[in-house]
Amino acid sequence: MVDVLNVYANGSGQNINLDKSSLFFGSTTSKRNKKKIGETLGIHCRMGFEKYLGLQSDFGMSKKVVFAEVRDKIEARLAGWSEQFLSHAGKEVLVKAVAMALPNYAMSCFKLPIGVCRDVGRAIRNYWWRGNDQKKGVHWIS
Repeated sequence: MVDVLNVYANGSGQNINLDKSSLFFGSTTSKRNKKKIGETLGIHCRMGFEKYLGLQSDFGMSKKVVFAEVRDKIEARLAGWSEQFLSHAGKEVLVKAVAMALPNYAMSCFKLPIGVCRDVGRAIRNYWWRGNDQKKGVHWIS
């Protein structure tokens, strides 16, 4: 494995930062094997789950739970914007530039569960058609 990593580093010109790297093992891997592999590679074994580029590094059983964080970030942004009195053009710019761009990285790496996609679409539609205190919004149907 060390040789494979070295060949990759030499071929690509990208060095692997072992200080930022970590190993995760399945529950059936013995402690002895974990320690031996970690020492051989020079990479720390971590027990907890961390984030990598804003996403959980462990999915567990439910992808919907992991990607709910993406949905929650979008909903939080939209909730902050709903306080502002924006024209439809202003709303369009915010939705296209920010709300639709937030899940791009997650979607480029993983297939998002359909439930999360529906929730994001629903949140954006509700923000778009929501009125303000003086004017009630209308949610048009196709």
